[in-house]
Amino acid sequence: MNVLILGGNSFIGRGIAEAFLRAGATVHSLARTNDASISAVHFHSLADYGDEKIQQLLSEIDVIINCWGILTGTSKSYQYIHYQLPKKIAEFALHLNIRFIQISAIGPESEKFISSKYQFDRWLMENYPNSLVIRPSVVISSRGSYGGTSLFRAIASLPLIVLLPGDGCQKLRPILLEELAEAVRNLSKCETESGRILYASGKKETTLHELIAAIRGWLGKKTYLTFNMPIVILSVVTKLVGRFTNGPLGETTLFMLEQGNTCSDNELAVFETVGGVKSSNVIRHFEQSACYVQERWFSNLYLLSHINLFFIFLVWLVSGISGFMYQPDSWSAILAPLSSKIEYQKWIVYGLSCFDILMALLMLKSRWRAMILNIMLFSLIAYTMVVFVLNADLLLDPLGGLIKNLSIIVCTLFALVTNNRK
Repeated sequence: MNVLILGGNSFIGRGIAEAFLRAGATVHSLARTNDASISAVHFHSLADYGDEKIQQLLSEIDVIINCWGILTGTSKSYQYIHYQLPKKIAEFALHLNIRFIQISAIGPESEKFISSKYQFDRWLMENYPNSLVIRPSVVISSRGSYGGTSLFRAIASLPLIVLLPGDGCQKLRPILLEELAEAVRNLSKCETESGRILYASGKKETTLHELIAAIRGWLGKKTYLTFNMPIVILSVVTKLVGRFTNGPLGETTLFMLEQGNTCSDNELAVFETVGGVKSSNVIRHFEQSACYVQERWFSNLYLLSHINLFFIFLVWLVSGISGFMYQPDSWSAILAPLSSKIEYQKWIVYGLSCFDILMALLMLKSRWRAMILNIMLFSLIAYTMVVFVLNADLLLDPLGGLIKNLSIIVCTLFALVTNNRK
């Protein structure tokens, strides 16, 4: 069997790819970013594939699994990634009678993320006979996380306290990634089950507080105090953070947490019967699973990595602004070897200040962040070396020694290492 996973480098996409690979299938991934996360998967970047090349790829495919999705974005980006893009692939695949399975979501259609997902769900049901829609609750695993589930781990790993959105009583019915992937693999071969929507969830309905407590126990942290964060405050924080970075808490995640994310016992029974799986109690799963040091490191560093990014942004922005406030006697001793004229020195300082501000602002664009961080790292090292050569006494200057740049270089390296959150 030849399988094409749209978004095979996503959290859910990787789990589904593993399930098909274990069954001996040939797996292809068509993704918006070229991130070959599983060596046995044939990865294809959407940027390299025009219509003709996509149709050529589809001629070899038996099943398409759509895992494309974004949790933060504009109405236009939601519409493009959740509806227009998969619809285009489905229209190419329709006349080839390729089975199409859509991984959707559970939630109120008033939310932009859910609305765009449901729009494509309806199109499939109305136009694509050999298709199936699966709407899972929160998808979770003890082997990895992404987005909202990474946030759960980060909250659970906080020292002494647990910050709960709202009262923490939001209803969830989380399903294990491995069980969802197994059901998708089973349903890919069952073409009699087409033209319907299935709701996938775990065995037991739980609250957000109970889930985070189970994850905290799994991480080896037992006692804690709870602090309830009002949703109003979280909404404001989310909007501010959303301007800077994609995560860890987006407006979509917050909205879905506030509304709850669950399905009925009857819907679960249908999914288990048709999908050929028995859903587990996720709370019990974490109680019975081992937690390794890599998971603890990730959980502890997840929020810290976002804080680190913010302070790198702040340092570069303040550094740039302060450059316009310095007087000539502040920098003439350093720049004198380059030029004896104060006017030339002033434009060197202003130019470097503009560069600092530009780097800080470009950091706000997540798709450019890795490139900008590399430029920052190179600039920091070059600046430190040049200034040291011009005036070695500044290395240990008590009011602003160059030796302090080493800590910023380490923070930048940390940001680079943790930049890819998939």
